[in-house]
Amino acid sequence: MACDRYPMFKLVLLGEPGVGKSSLFFRAKDNTFNEGNRSTIGIDSCTRIVQTKREKVKLSLWDTAGVERFRTLTRNYYRNTHAVVLMYDVNNPHTLSYLAKWADDSTEFAPTAQRFLVGNKTDLSSFVENSSVHNFGMGHNCDSAYLISAKTGDGVEEAMRAMGDKLLKAHRENSLTQSWLDEVNLQKPAKNGGCCS
Repeated sequence: MACDRYPMFKLVLLGEPGVGKSSLFFRAKDNTFNEGNRSTIGIDSCTRIVQTKREKVKLSLWDTAGVERFRTLTRNYYRNTHAVVLMYDVNNPHTLSYLAKWADDSTEFAPTAQRFLVGNKTDLSSFVENSSVHNFGMGHNCDSAYLISAKTGDGVEEAMRAMGDKLLKAHRENSLTQSWLDEVNLQKPAKNGGCCS
């Protein structure tokens, strides 16, 4: 099957500056990590093919690339979005609290999108309680939660495969609602399959 025939889902990365959205973007795009700050401002996107439990899917990741600092994200950024990835820094509890405004924006601009909660920087000490993550997820209708390190790559592929699987399942069932209680996945999903870019 040709790559362009795989189901494709648009995911937008949301969260405070410094939580690692661009790091996740480049880890997904090139399997690289850049210690330095990004110099350009704009919207970036890339497409990855991941193997889910069912079949391969294309995940189109959209990164704010610093634009979120100016609060200029508009309805156009969210257009045709299948999922929002709400990111926080496990080393900084405030980033989970501040994530509420991004969750509210996504509800306004992409009301039918699935919501995935991602805690980044697991290579550092975590100061965010699991109960806080659970409460945030419940309060903002998140479908599942994942812990990753964009720096080391730990958990990234597994989380992407799991998100792709949930999106494909919702697509096949023609339903975008999933229960948060179905999977509060604060451990890595089981590895399966591979990906291409």
